[in-house]
Amino acid sequence: MENLTTALPSQQNIDHVSFLLERGKVLGVTGLHGSGLSTLAAALCGNARVRSGTIYLDGQPAVFHSRADANHLGIFEIRHSLATIPTLSVSENLMVLHRFAWRDFFIRKRSNLNTTRAVFERYGIGGSPEGSPSGLTKGQQTQMSICRAMLCGARVLVCQEIGEGFSPEELAEFHQFLRQICQEGMAVILINSDARKVLRFADHVAVMRDGIFCYFREAGEASLDKLSRCMAVEQPPEASVGTERRRKLLSFQEVHLPKFGGRFITTDIYTGVITGLYWQSCTHGDLISQMFTGRQKGMGTVTENGVSLPFGQWLQRNRRQTLCFGIRFWERLLNTNLTVAENLLLRTYYRYNDRLGILNRSMLSLALQEFSSAHGIDPSCFWKHPRTLPPELRNQIVLWGVLFSPPKLLVLDCPMYGMDEQIRQSFLVCLKKLKAAGTAILWSDNSETLRNYSDQFVVLDVKTPPGI
Repeated sequence: MENLTTALPSQQNIDHVSFLLERGKVLGVTGLHGSGLSTLAAALCGNARVRSGTIYLDGQPAVFHSRADANHLGIFEIRHSLATIPTLSVSENLMVLHRFAWRDFFIRKRSNLNTTRAVFERYGIGGSPEGSPSGLTKGQQTQMSICRAMLCGARVLVCQEIGEGFSPEELAEFHQFLRQICQEGMAVILINSDARKVLRFADHVAVMRDGIFCYFREAGEASLDKLSRCMAVEQPPEASVGTERRRKLLSFQEVHLPKFGGRFITTDIYTGVITGLYWQSCTHGDLISQMFTGRQKGMGTVTENGVSLPFGQWLQRNRRQTLCFGIRFWERLLNTNLTVAENLLLRTYYRYNDRLGILNRSMLSLALQEFSSAHGIDPSCFWKHPRTLPPELRNQIVLWGVLFSPPKLLVLDCPMYGMDEQIRQSFLVCLKKLKAAGTAILWSDNSETLRNYSDQFVVLDVKTPPGI
């Protein structure tokens, strides 16, 4: 699953959820009520419309619009509230969804009984094939439901709240059953609000909160205490503008350059929040901008939407959505040979092209008109060259470009060095608007005044890896 997003009006939606599930593995997903677990299951099984993102089966995009489509591709939903028909026998319940014609159903009764006995014997399921399903335990009914999906060609099982009401013996039997079908190549997604059951059955564990994966580890590295802390509803830092609740955008784990001398950036980055990165010595000057512009190869891991990538690979994927400003950026990033409008479009030109690759001037004019009215800018200056404008306007063109198309992440490396008071005020106003737009900001500096502008603060120059 890659960047799957839903837009359901009445449910907790999932937001850019990604994961990789291999054959023979069990992925356990847990979370509190309202965290998006049921929406995730519905999206996987064709019961919810997906707004964006892709589901791949064997490396090929899988497109389905209904539960029947998902079943045809081999994705089956298994629920804790089992769909058994009391008036049919165990054998008939097992075979009722197998490919058959109603006219052949009763004629093939003996064949169905033999198949049921073979399946029950193979997987160690007790109970009489000729008896009523009410005579089976909940664990046996669940196993029968999974076997029914396997007879219909299941390759991926999406199990919701499996294990509810199971006795300890039934849990042990189901665990053994799950291991057996996984050895045969079945892939299982176990969605359960009980973290204990997820830890017991899964090979990899993910925690969902507010529609995103906030935790993803191998089951051996996880613990009930860690999962419980991740499931708890936390209050992330609030930006200085607005009262909107911010969500975690990404996490840096020991991100560094070899020149850092063993110092690491380990912190969470939130939307609409300024994260201050303070370094006491002058040895790290310009290294942050070198790393985030790709001039130097950064090391470490970045986790976004539950998916962890090496820093270099993450930066390459997000190069259009990550912007880095260094010292005296308002002078260095300004192209005086281009008009103001062309400077604004320099980073986002591709968004305003039509299918033929020709600039759509109608769309551009409308966008510039809306931008000028929103920020109180004289629209006549857009078609002039910067050298013809007063210095107070010329120094703001780079900031206008950021506001025109806010990035996902803005990295600042000593941005106030050499600023006069006028450009400083414009810069702070720009940051305030970017925070309101949801841009995450990482601000690196060696000035103590950084504390005045940061919503959360990280110290880099320490002997051990820093904490927040």
